[in-house]
Order: sequence, then structure tokens, then C-alpha cells
Amino acid sequence: MKIALYLIPFLLFCTGCLLPKQPNHIIIESTKWHESQEFEVVKLKTRDLTSLRGNTRPSFGPRKKAPKNLLFAAVDETVQGQFAERLQEVYRTQDEIRLEDVSWWRFAPLMMDLYDTVAKIPYDNLSAKSLADAIEFLEAEGKPFDIILLTHGIPNHITSSGGYDLISYKDIAALPALKQLDMVFMQGCFSETLAPDWIKLGAKTVLSYEGWNRNFFYIDFFLPAYKKQGSAAKAFDSVNKSIQEDMTKSLLYKKILEELQMSFEEYFAISPSPILDTTSF
Repeated sequence: MKIALYLIPFLLFCTGCLLPKQPNHIIIESTKWHESQEFEVVKLKTRDLTSLRGNTRPSFGPRKKAPKNLLFAAVDETVQGQFAERLQEVYRTQDEIRLEDVSWWRFAPLMMDLYDTVAKIPYDNLSAKSLADAIEFLEAEGKPFDIILLTHGIPNHITSSGGYDLISYKDIAALPALKQLDMVFMQGCFSETLAPDWIKLGAKTVLSYEGWNRNFFYIDFFLPAYKKQGSAAKAFDSVNKSIQEDMTKSLLYKKILEELQMSFEEYFAISPSPILDTTSF
């Protein structure tokens, strides 16, 4: 059963449980285009969690900087047309709503306190050049950074935006060695074929998928665990131990699988966790 990459947010609002909204000033401190015009530089706000006492809400603001930066790209040119009218209906607008944007809206709140600056490549501009420019920018910031790529893929290649060549292992090999790259998370099918290339480039940890990937819910559980554990490898172990129980107990995922006409057993049987490659032991 082939499940499109951005069916996740579609199903989330289709069930009526959650409607992701564009991040506001509580989440985003500032957004501007990088001078290269290849990507946006998004500054996330942080929360003073020490103020959280009982029913007291945490305060928001630039009190401290998160420990890491992020490169984020989401691209899926194949299914947007199928969902265009439904997206407009749900969001009650005649404007185009992109599935990639809905994914960013969903994940941005989860990134608070984990990431300070996000180099966000738009859905229509992911290419070997924009990827290289964003990586160069983050490396020069002198702070550890991660890469999250929510795209399709084929062996040894990452799917780029329409009109651009696929991003290949040769493009990754052409990048200079990176001292600040910590983790790479690739959602695409066959992305495990590129894990050794990222490790060779300098990544400490790579999460990727072997063969056809159907486990599109993993990142929902991984990001909160990553923030809590402070280690991709520890978060990976924690999520793998708990994801089946957590999903089974969740009314949200019960409704999602009902929409897919699948049982939890069927879903877990065809949705293995990503592969972890790491240089840290």
C-alpha cells in the first residue's frame, strides 16, 4: 500500500483532531530571506520552562538560545493536485495551501527549544545548489546543526523540486567536510543508500529508510523524544521501544488508521523504523 508523504497532515485535519496553523509570533521571532535568495532564515523563539508551575503557562521570548540549528526542506510535487481543493475547503480559503507548508506548520512548534535558527528551503527551490548554500550558511554559524529532509527518493538520490535535477550522492560528496553537522533525518524511500555519504561528510548520526518507506508517523514521535533526550541515538532507542504502545493508545492515530482502513498490526507490519547509522558509541 503506497501512502503519499504528506498524507499525514491531511489525515490529521481530515479527522478533525488537529488543524495545523501558520506559526505566529509566539513561535517565530523573525523570518528573512538569505542573501543568496535560496532559502529563508527563520529564528525560533524559546520558552522559559522554569516558569511552568501548576497551571502557570511558560513564558515565551528570546530569553536564551536553543543549542542547535536546523536545515529543513519538505518537497512533494506528486500529490499536491490531489489535495488542493480539500485543503482550500478545510482552511476556508481560495488561496493555494501547500501540503509542504502544512507539514512545516505542524512541526515548527515541536522545534522550539531544540533549534535556534532554521535554514528553511521552500518546496519549489530544493536543489543541489540550495542544499549546499544552506549547509554552508549553517556550518559558518559555528553551532551544531541537523538536517531534516521530508522528500521522496530513489537509490542514491534525493528528490528535488520540480525543474531541478535529482540531488545525488555526487552532490553530497562535492560538499566540503563539515565539523558542525550532527544529525541527518531523511524521510525518503531508499534514503539509507545515502547514509554513508553523510557520515563521510561529517554527520554524527543519520536516520534513513531502507527500501520503500511507509513509516510516515515516526518523526511525530522522534522530535519530542529528541528534544527530551538531547541525543538522536537515545531518542531513536526510546521511540523504537515505545512507538507501538504510544500509537495504539492514541485516539488520533486510531482515527488515522481507520481512515486508511488498516489495523495497527497491519501498519506496524509494513512500517519498520528508520535505520540508524552513527559514529558515536
